[in-house]
Amino acid sequence: MSAPTIHAVTVSADDWPSFAAHLTRGGFLLDTVPTGPSQAPHHRVSKPEPANGGLSERELQVLQGMAGGKSNADIAAGLFLSPDTVKTHARRLFKKLGVGDRAEAVAIGYQQGILGGAE
Repeated sequence: MSAPTIHAVTVSADDWPSFAAHLTRGGFLLDTVPTGPSQAPHHRVSKPEPANGGLSERELQVLQGMAGGKSNADIAAGLFLSPDTVKTHARRLFKKLGVGDRAEAVAIGYQQGILGGAE
């Protein structure tokens, strides 16, 4: 179940500073969007992607194991899981990262900074 999307919020000019502070404390990004010379600017609010690429904690652990050159059996033993469970986490992280194999997953992990590489 995902959180509902808010499409528009009307905030008075007097309330804007406290509203903006509340949003930024929650990790949202604010951007002022000009709308034209006769209209007041609009503010766009967005939530940045999580630093882990949307992976669960366990998927991240499996990806880290892959990056360390471990087999599924080795990853499973280190995480106290069955190899089949590791395979399930691997399939899910491949889907989330849009890749087809371990090498691609590790490369994307470093490229996106999920594994600490350059963004």
